[in-house]
Amino acid sequence: MKSSEVLLDQGIHKETVHIGRRKDFGRRLCELDELTSHRAYEIFERKGKTHGHDIEDWFEAQAELFTPLGGQIVEEEFSLEWRADIGSFHAKDLEVHVDPHRLVILGRKVPEKLHAHPGTPVHERQEKEIYQVVGLPMEVDPFMVTANIQKGVLGVFLLKAGKSRGGIGQAAAA
Repeated sequence: MKSSEVLLDQGIHKETVHIGRRKDFGRRLCELDELTSHRAYEIFERKGKTHGHDIEDWFEAQAELFTPLGGQIVEEEFSLEWRADIGSFHAKDLEVHVDPHRLVILGRKVPEKLHAHPGTPVHERQEKEIYQVVGLPMEVDPFMVTANIQKGVLGVFLLKAGKSRGGIGQAAAA
């Protein structure tokens, strides 16, 4: 599929986001979870190794490492749309993955000044990664997805499962 193509639609600037089907997707999720785990353990150690706060430490680690997206889902008869402000990220920085019951947004944007200092800890970087997993309220068709950025807002359009073009036309004709 196309990644980072700029579209001009009635004078409105849109960027098309890559819909991922990469082979190393599972490995990348494991890497991000491991990164979170290591940071959560550092937080646990910093707090004096006090047990019983593992979930709080995990969420604190995620907040340090990743940019949270306060998205919302809008449900229509045949589709779902998830929208979120993505700040200064662009289509080239993002990848969207869809399973029948979840949406995963990955984003990586490292400021140029950090390239000179590769040893900079991830949690001290100015620009954080995006690692957002969104549970979907119903099954969607993972092959019928589009994602665009317009005015700093990521919009992911998902067709509900069983609502193929033929199904939509048949429903409209009924």
